[in-house]
Amino acid sequence: MDRLEYIRVQTDRILQRIPSAEEQKFAYIHLYGVSKWAAFLAMKENLDPEIAAVSGMLHDIARYLENSADHAVRGAELSLEILNHTQLFTADEISIITSAIVHHSDKEHIHDAYDELLKNSDVLDHYFYNPKDLISPSDQKRLLLLLKDIQ
Repeated sequence: MDRLEYIRVQTDRILQRIPSAEEQKFAYIHLYGVSKWAAFLAMKENLDPEIAAVSGMLHDIARYLENSADHAVRGAELSLEILNHTQLFTADEISIITSAIVHHSDKEHIHDAYDELLKNSDVLDHYFYNPKDLISPSDQKRLLLLLKDIQ
């Protein structure tokens, strides 16, 4: 089993603990969706699609597992535990993934390439899940730039 698939299996085990079927469904759709967008954007930006996809799979894990108020910080902590436990990722790769996760909710400020990639993937997934849903002004600004860039 490759590294991304291993993370998917671990994420699935966590999501299966969600008591609400509706919340569990949305968690699967969102995490897998963000992971796919992240891989796509990484290829476009000449970044590592596997590292990007892993950050997408784990980015909201604390939101779904713990309903954590500061889910980005707590998600980075949980992801650090998961990634260290696997012994499949280097310290540099873990640092890239956890940095992207801790910064993914801060759509206002610019961070490094993987951080921005995860933010963009999150925005794209929220938008394409239901284009009629309202999104925040900062997400809307980011979305318009992304859609222009993708075209």
